[in-house]
Amino acid sequence: MYDVAHSCTRVNRLLRGYARMGRNTGHWRQSVNSQLVALLLLLTLLNLAVFQYMTWHDGEQAANSAWLQNKVGGARVVRQPETEQFATAVLPECQPLDKLPLLPPHPSIFPAGFSEMLWSLARDRYAVLLRQTVEPVTQGVHNFKDIYTYKHHGVLLPLLQNIVSGGGAAVVEPGATPQLSAKLADCYKKESHLSEYNPDIYKRLKERVGSVEFCDPADADYTPSKDFACLAYLRNPANWMALKPLSSLLASGRTIKFLLSFRHGNVTAVVKLPQGKFELEPASETVAFHMDRLLAFRRTPPTAWVQIPVDYIKAAAASLGPFYVHWVESEVFKLKRAKAVISRCEDSRLINQLGGSNLKCILASVQLWLWDVHLVEQSTFAGDMRLHRSVKRRRGDNRKPGLKVAPGVKDDEWMERLLRNNNSHADTGRGDGMPLSPTHYLLTRERWDQMAFDAIIANYDRWKGHNSYVLAACAPNLPCHAARAERLYERPSKSTPRFAYIDQGSGFYSSRIRNISVFSPSHQPQFCYVHRLTVERLERIVLFAMRLSNNYSVSTRDGVRRIASVVNGVIAEDEMKRVGDAVYRRLLLPRLPSRIGMVLSHALIKAACRRVWFILAHRTRCLEINVNTIIF
Repeated sequence: MYDVAHSCTRVNRLLRGYARMGRNTGHWRQSVNSQLVALLLLLTLLNLAVFQYMTWHDGEQAANSAWLQNKVGGARVVRQPETEQFATAVLPECQPLDKLPLLPPHPSIFPAGFSEMLWSLARDRYAVLLRQTVEPVTQGVHNFKDIYTYKHHGVLLPLLQNIVSGGGAAVVEPGATPQLSAKLADCYKKESHLSEYNPDIYKRLKERVGSVEFCDPADADYTPSKDFACLAYLRNPANWMALKPLSSLLASGRTIKFLLSFRHGNVTAVVKLPQGKFELEPASETVAFHMDRLLAFRRTPPTAWVQIPVDYIKAAAASLGPFYVHWVESEVFKLKRAKAVISRCEDSRLINQLGGSNLKCILASVQLWLWDVHLVEQSTFAGDMRLHRSVKRRRGDNRKPGLKVAPGVKDDEWMERLLRNNNSHADTGRGDGMPLSPTHYLLTRERWDQMAFDAIIANYDRWKGHNSYVLAACAPNLPCHAARAERLYERPSKSTPRFAYIDQGSGFYSSRIRNISVFSPSHQPQFCYVHRLTVERLERIVLFAMRLSNNYSVSTRDGVRRIASVVNGVIAEDEMKRVGDAVYRRLLLPRLPSRIGMVLSHALIKAACRRVWFILAHRTRCLEINVNTIIF
């Protein structure tokens, strides 16, 4: 009613102005064609009517399409209503986190201790070690020198005042956590069901967090407010306590990386830098985190994009000797891209404490180190995945022993065995078989989602036995139990067993989907298994992005708008590009931190958004070609 009244008011104003013109000029009818004026008024009214109809129609369409029903793979699917709300109505019953009763922070206690050398002396020692002669530090695959770190937590960093960078009012004490109550737990639960991909909801949830800063390494039940609080904690240099190099081993991870220890709650994080052969690594980790949240996988630990003083990196590197110093200098600070990622530090506390307005910082990713995380082959999932044997090296491979090589297409035969032999919980052309057990269903769902996520971000550095991690899946009779016992300050996870997406540093290097991915159209043999809930969620997100971009010309199938209903030809190619552009511009880009494009090309980020289309096309392709497609 308000819109109609508003439109009538605008028309009345036009008519009054029309009459006023006649009184003021007296002879306006002689100089203006009255028929032309009447035509213009009519066109104005028509435009207003069309605008009001389109506004109403879009709202009705968004509301009604949520309940559309469709036949998929022989099973009836009822689309649930999306949980989108207007930004002004997001969780009105939930208080901002900084307004809740807060538990005081617990100072970190690391039993292994720290280096006895002051950070400033370690920084100065870097220059001394750099003048020493060492063996070549090319660190190629065939002549890589494994580097082992020490047990303690490295060089202690200077203590900074916890004030706003502009020198203003004090913030809530870092590390203070909201006291968990039944009401707060309910708010977290409701928040986890919100459409985080909606920019309005995302913005409002960010505003609700306030100035709290905390991370909980034992909690993997991520919500936007927990993420915002943790990212703020990771970014704040006043919370940094110590820094040390991590081991660099050819068999597991041969990059330069550091462990950053924090002042509260025994929180630690992995720091990654742009470096030779792995220039995109920190940006890939950061963008992968935001892609994970945008697509609602919620399996990646919080990952912040941070400026770290170059002097901190040099001090930590010096603690590991001359070879490591030369390696860092060669691969990080003399990198061609170094000028783009090293600039003046922006935090006034760092400038005041370390001295000089020309203090240099380097862009890096800082990813929270989760507790109770283990390799999948050492966990309770190992038996079902048949991981008791190590990954075999390919015939004719002359690489250094211990280096794992990506396996062939039979890597996930266990999933085929589980789904084909136990398929009454899946939709197939065959109805025999026993139901999937809860453990088998969880394992199959988690692994399928992980493969889909890796295909989207073009991460081809994860497979059975390599970079595959799970949390809360350890038992006393397994190898993981002994490993966890050595980490004295870690506690068991509060979350339920699931996969954890850790180490996405090799993602985003490719602009296409490779044949090694099971979601590639060229992959053989076909991998026609579809996790229904994930595919439907991705489709909702894509449709939402296309509505925001006014790019809603989507094909329909059985009366329902469907992404990738056509998977070949010009139509498919055009839709794939429109999907990528909509997801990138409307949903992902507003979330990304500034200067991320100085390391990772936005063209490669947009290519990842296009690969969401391939996951949806995989469903269509399997349903049309493979009669034995299993939708579980």
